[in-house]
Amino acid sequence: MVNGLLLNSKCDIAVATTGYADTNTDGKQVGLTYIAVGDKNNIIVEENCFKGDRTSVMEQATNRALNIILNFLKGEKNG
Repeated sequence: MVNGLLLNSKCDIAVATTGYADTNTDGKQVGLTYIAVGDKNNIIVEENCFKGDRTSVMEQATNRALNIILNFLKGEKNG
């Protein structure tokens, strides 16, 4: 998703998230979340497993994504 955003838009950096914030039928663990941040030179992907209900998982994923973006902009490319 990040690569697609970078290739098909005029953005300098991109962020994408996916995961399971609530019960699912795929057998995947609730709270399993992937966050990707990148620019034209580097894309990092981080796997997380947050605990809590749907709202809590989404809030934790959002906060972690913002932290990764901040570190990425500071030049800390590993998030």
